[in-house]
Amino acid sequence: SHYTAKVAQQSLAGVKTIVVNNGVDVTRFADIVHEDTTDHHMLLAVGAVKGRKGQLELVKAMPKVLQRFPDAQCIIVGSLTNEPDYVQRIRTEISAHNLGEQVHLLGHVPEETLLDYYRRATVFVLPSMNDGWKFEGYGLVHLEASAASLAVIGTKDCGAEDAIDDETTGLLVSQMQVAEELPEAIIRLLNDPALATRMGAAGRLKAQQRTWDIVAGEMVGVYNQVVGE
Repeated sequence: SHYTAKVAQQSLAGVKTIVVNNGVDVTRFADIVHEDTTDHHMLLAVGAVKGRKGQLELVKAMPKVLQRFPDAQCIIVGSLTNEPDYVQRIRTEISAHNLGEQVHLLGHVPEETLLDYYRRATVFVLPSMNDGWKFEGYGLVHLEASAASLAVIGTKDCGAEDAIDDETTGLLVSQMQVAEELPEAIIRLLNDPALATRMGAAGRLKAQQRTWDIVAGEMVGVYNQVVGE
């Protein structure tokens, strides 16, 4: 991502960078057709549960979301073993706000189950947070959600900026103001299904332009450019 390139340039004086964004297996999500979500509101987050993925910030946003959409559900899929202390902080937050019926930490799930969640979800939300020297190198899960025609929410100042076209395929919120901006972004998309649908359609088109064949062609181009210098 361009953010990763910026970090490399700051860390390694004089380093030369060329950005080639990740690709996505669009065929994996090609058969997903979303059911009518006007009668329910499901937020989906996919990724190992750890500090730089920002699931804690998502859980903290839920009380404000539930004030506006009491039926909202938050599904968090991903490994629970990477950072046990962080997982416990999330469980504590869920307990403290009585969110046990609304927030679900599922760990790993079978592929068929995961794809069903993509089909049933209303919005994909993963507010990546820079965690010391750790950061989201590229928002691949955001692009995968776009391939599934979901509007996506991520954060600025990390690789998610390349995966999400702000106000087109989804929304980017500030990491510094995530407590205020994240629930607002979620509520905005839940409150405007037509906007979420448009963003999902634009996201699928973006993903279709980032197949691995296309990425491989870009890499060959970079190789030929460097060899020719």
